[in-house]
Amino acid sequence: MKQRDLSIYLKIIVLGMSICGLLVYIMLVPMYGNTVFDGTQSYERWHYPWLALIWFTSVPYYITMYCLFRIAVNIGKDKSFCIQNATYLKWISYLASIASYLVFAMEVLYMVLGMEHQGTALGLLIIIIFGIAVSIASALLSHMVVKAAKLQEENELTI
Repeated sequence: MKQRDLSIYLKIIVLGMSICGLLVYIMLVPMYGNTVFDGTQSYERWHYPWLALIWFTSVPYYITMYCLFRIAVNIGKDKSFCIQNATYLKWISYLASIASYLVFAMEVLYMVLGMEHQGTALGLLIIIIFGIAVSIASALLSHMVVKAAKLQEENELTI
């Protein structure tokens, strides 16, 4: 696959993920919240704080999508192994960590306040684990891209 074709393919994937994320945040999360909190009067008042938490996690998600789109642009320019891509990957690592810690902190806070619902605890645990995995993977990729960029620079200087 050529660099240009790969770049276009990656851009389409990122745009698709952004649209899917928008559908999840706007449609699925509120619908799931309505079914979880429906029928239980004591949980009804906690519906909007939970929605606010989940919607707040969309900020790091969409910044990550922007970083991925910029990486795809750099791949299209035949700059796959550059320091800029390593920086984007490092940002993705930080954003995934921030989102995971935010969800964990809010989960603990909601447990302390007695606002925890059993149906959401497992889902949020999965989100936390996935965020940590993305953080570790992107940090490792960032390190490898820096090493590859340095090797590429050395090769270009060698005659």
